[in-house]
This record gives sequence, structure tokens and C-alpha cells, in this order.
Amino acid sequence: MKKYILIPFLIALSIFSCEKDDICAATTATTPRLLVSFNDNILRDNQKNVTGFLAVGFDLDTALENYSVITTADAILPLRTDATETKYRFFLDYEIDDNGTPDDETDDFQTGNEDIITINYTIKEVFVSNACGYKVQYENVSITIEPDGDNWLLFQEALNENLIIADETTTHFNLYH
Repeated sequence: MKKYILIPFLIALSIFSCEKDDICAATTATTPRLLVSFNDNILRDNQKNVTGFLAVGFDLDTALENYSVITTADAILPLRTDATETKYRFFLDYEIDDNGTPDDETDDFQTGNEDIITINYTIKEVFVSNACGYKVQYENVSITIEPDGDNWLLFQEALNENLIIADETTTHFNLYH
């Protein structure tokens, strides 16, 4: 008789001791990207399009997704989570000149004005949930425009002091050209 009471009790115990599945919702905030706005150097409150814009990671040969020879007034840039610095090569008026020989790619060359920006930061891991794990928050973010004698990017401005990038809903930096 005790055996028959024990079995339903064990089944009930196993059912009520189960945890619901943890699933990280698609709407959960993840590691944010840096949002920069390109602004006019003279009318500083006005955004100004960059024509023929190309963004390339400094050590990469391919363009950043969505930033391959476009016209844009802003850019959303992923930052490295395994380092405290990320570099980009930004091009203004980028083109491939085929040197008058469209069928011969060996004599092609790129045109446009290249500027290199360096983004420095510290990394802070922030716990999101058991299902989502951790995300990275970037703190003390700064941007340096490397001088090359022909910069099209003239200067940058952080929109907050001790800049922290915890989300990508607002502009973090203005880049003036």
C-alpha cells in the first residue's frame, strides 16, 4: 500500500520541481555599438552627409556591413569585446578607378580620402540574465582622429563626459567634416 502512495508523490514532486526553460528574448538588450553622427564643421548642429562613405576595420580587407560606398549622415560601429581599442578606416568619396581598362582588375586602384579613427575604452561585463548571460558595456570612451595632413574628419565631440555606451539609442559622438 505504501508503494502506491509513494509513486504518485514522486511523480508530483518531479513535476513541481522542474524549472521553466530560460530563453533569451530577441528584444533583450545585447552588447551595444557606438553611434556616431557626421556633422557640418561650420553649422555644427546640422548633420552632413558623407558621400562615397566606406568603413573598414583597420586590420580587415572587407567593408563593414551596410557601410560599403554609401551616402550617410551617421554610422553604427561595433567595438571589439576582446580588446580596449578598435580602429576603423573611414573613406570619403571612395571609388575604384579601373584605369580605363574595365576588363583588367590588376591595374585598378582606389580613390578617396582615408582617415583613421581610434576608439579607446574600458570594458565592463554586465549580467543580463541566466538565459542571456553577460553583455559588455563600454566606459570612458574616447575617439582620436589620426592626423595625416589631409584629414576630412576635422574633430570629434563626445556628447557626454566620461562616456558610457550602455545602449545604441542615442548618438555618442559627433564627427565634424
